[in-house]
Amino acid sequence: MNCDEVLDFLYYPENRFTFIKRILIYFHLLRCPKCAAHKRALRIASLCAREDFLPPAENLSENIMALVRECGNSAEIHSKPETVSFRAWIISGLAILVSLSSAYFGVDYLTPANTHTIYFMLPLGITVGAIITAFGAIFIGCHIPELSKWLGLNSSK
Repeated sequence: MNCDEVLDFLYYPENRFTFIKRILIYFHLLRCPKCAAHKRALRIASLCAREDFLPPAENLSENIMALVRECGNSAEIHSKPETVSFRAWIISGLAILVSLSSAYFGVDYLTPANTHTIYFMLPLGITVGAIITAFGAIFIGCHIPELSKWLGLNSSK
């Protein structure tokens, strides 16, 4: 028997094998220190799995409920979340604009552009338009109250 076969057999209970196979495995374990060490490690792991390796926590549910009560009384949970600042939106919009416009300056841009001519520009234009439209829609949706005040619109309806 070689080491691979013995290591595969170590994961199964010994009563699953015939008497001859158990003897062959036993002799291999006597000759091979690597497989014997693996068997010892598996035996230790199985003993740890059978017994309570970690003792049960005392009063775990009471500690959790105390933390929940403490957080429930906190004013931070009930405060209104802040929106992302206009400056962050402008910076991210400029980053998107620069990345989309710099796609035309890539090394590999000329090969598909020359090969597919106008058929290449249509999906590229749709993609750029969809990204800019989505960015604008998300920006407006996130800042409706601020934009309503800025434009003088009545947002109480």
